[in-house]
Amino acid sequence: MTGISKSTVYKLYNEQNSRIDFDTMDKICEALGVGIGNLFTYVPNNSLDEEKSKIML
Repeated sequence: MTGISKSTVYKLYNEQNSRIDFDTMDKICEALGVGIGNLFTYVPNNSLDEEKSKIML
């Protein structure tokens, strides 16, 4: 349907990616009929660090 490999979809779903290609984002948006803003939420790095420190406590 999208031309995206199963392993890529698996990694995206399980949050195992450190980056995502623009081509992959484009294919997902096209397949779902949504814009990029519907797929991603910006989280500043310092928020991630704070969340990680809460988990480690």
